[in-house]
Amino acid sequence: MRARYYNPRCIGFVAVSASDPGTPVAYAQFIRLGEDKAARALIAAQSSIWNTLCRWCVTVRTWIETLVRPDRSADADAVAEFEKAVEEDNVRFWESAEMKRLYGERWHAQSVVVSADWRRRGIGRRLMGEAMRRAQEEGVVVGLEASGDGEQLYRSLGFELRGRFCMILGSEDGNVGGIMMWRPTGEVD
Repeated sequence: MRARYYNPRCIGFVAVSASDPGTPVAYAQFIRLGEDKAARALIAAQSSIWNTLCRWCVTVRTWIETLVRPDRSADADAVAEFEKAVEEDNVRFWESAEMKRLYGERWHAQSVVVSADWRRRGIGRRLMGEAMRRAQEEGVVVGLEASGDGEQLYRSLGFELRGRFCMILGSEDGNVGGIMMWRPTGEVD
């Protein structure tokens, strides 16, 4: 996740309260995928030798940390199974040749997190609004993987469910989330 801060395709936002601006209450990170004019302009505006060096350093540091102090609490088989399911969903909804042709040019929400005490106050809506505004201007879709709890917010913003995750994890009430997408107004299939 640290490497995202130095990726020229990524933008991030942090929300704080006026009464305590030193404490974040929410954050969001988005990535602009594709190679169209708007994507190239973002990359050009945010690229620098310094960012490239920082990204390399973070990558090497993360690799060394993983090598020296592996996460012994993780079940390697379960992680592999989960990663396989994530890859299946990526291919099915975003990465196949047909999906890349249709939706390769897009904004994608990598993380949208609002502190539990600050939910239902419009913060998630405002964070998503920035990516949606940019997508509307650029005429591209916004994609994301929604949690069960987040699905309600995204539906209220006009996102449509493209499908459920291929791996459903421990939800007794059917609140499982899935792959969602928002289309700019005026877009034709």
